[in-house]
Amino acid sequence: MIEFKRAATTLALVAGLGVAVFVSAQQIGGEVPVWKGPDGPIDLGLRDPVLVGALDLHTHLDPDMSGGGQVARAMDTIDMARQARARGMRGFALKTHMDVSSAASAYYAREAVPGVEAFGRFVMNLPVGGLNPAAVMQFVSINGGWGRIVEFPTRDARPRQPENRPWVAPWLSLFPGRPNYVPIVEGGELTDDAKGIIELVSRIRTEGSNGTVVIATGHATPEGHVLITREARRLGVPTLITHPNDTVSDAQYQEMKELGAFFEVLLDFYQGDDEADAKIAFALKQIERLGAESIVLATDCGQLNNPLPADCIVLGAQALRARGVSESQLDMMLKENPARLLGLPQTATR
Repeated sequence: MIEFKRAATTLALVAGLGVAVFVSAQQIGGEVPVWKGPDGPIDLGLRDPVLVGALDLHTHLDPDMSGGGQVARAMDTIDMARQARARGMRGFALKTHMDVSSAASAYYAREAVPGVEAFGRFVMNLPVGGLNPAAVMQFVSINGGWGRIVEFPTRDARPRQPENRPWVAPWLSLFPGRPNYVPIVEGGELTDDAKGIIELVSRIRTEGSNGTVVIATGHATPEGHVLITREARRLGVPTLITHPNDTVSDAQYQEMKELGAFFEVLLDFYQGDDEADAKIAFALKQIERLGAESIVLATDCGQLNNPLPADCIVLGAQALRARGVSESQLDMMLKENPARLLGLPQTATR
C-alpha cells in the first residue's frame, strides 16, 4: 500500500482493524465507501479495468498551490506516479494554476517512477505575467519536454474577481495601475495577446520530446471558450475546453464540437459537501450532448477534500457505469481521447 504524507492510507484505519485492505470496484456494490479520514483522503486501493491505460489530465498535487488560501494537496507528484503505476494507469498531468513548475514536476515523476507518463499543464494567471509568451517558452523548454498543456487564465480570468485574492491583495495598493486580472476577450474578439499565444503554440514543439502543445480554455466565459476554439482550429492547435458548464449554450457546444475540440468532464463527484447526484447527472448530460468521442474524463483530484485520483476514477466510472455508460465509452473518454489530444500513440488498455 502506498503511503502518502497527509492521507490516511487504508480502509483499515477507519475500521480500526490494523490491516491493509484493498477494495475492488465489484466490492463497492453501489455504495460509496468511506474515503475520508481525519487527516484527508484514505487510499482505498480500488482496482478496476478502467484504470488500465488511463490518463488523468487534471490533477492537483504538491508542491503546487493555487496562490494561497486554497485546499491543501493530499499527495505530491511522485506519490501520484507511484499510485498510477500500482493501479495500471498510463499516466497523468499535473495542473499548476500559478506557475510553470508542472513541467519540472513531470520530469521528476518520470525519473522516480519509470513507466509512468507524467505531463505538465500550466495556467497563464497573474503570477506568470498573464498571457506571457516567455512563460510558454519556458514551460515547453524545461528538461524532458513534458510540459504539454498551456491553459488560458483560471483564478485571474475575469475583471470581477475579488480583490482580496491572497496572491493579489498584498500588492494591489502598491501598484494601483497594474491590472488585477488577465483579459482574453474585448469587444467580442480575442485580444491580440490571446491570438498571439495561440499562434505561438501552433509553431512550437516541446524540447526533448518533440511533443505537440495543447491549448486549454481555462475559466473562460462561454464566448471565450468559442473564440479560443475558433482561433485554435484555424491554426491547427489541439484544444481542450476546460470543464465547461451549462452557461455554455447547446449551439456553442455544437460549434466547438464541429471544430474538433475535446471537452473536459470531471469525475470529482464526491468532493467535500457537493451534491454527487447533480454532478453525475451533469456528466451524463455531457456524454449524451457531445458523445463520448468528444469527451476527456479527468478527476480534478489530489487535494484533501477529494478521493485520491485513482480512487476518484474508479468511483466516478462506477457511478457512470451504473447509469448506462458502457465500457467502450469509458475507455474512449479516459484512455483513447486523452492520448489523441496529446498526440500520443494508442496502447492496449485491457
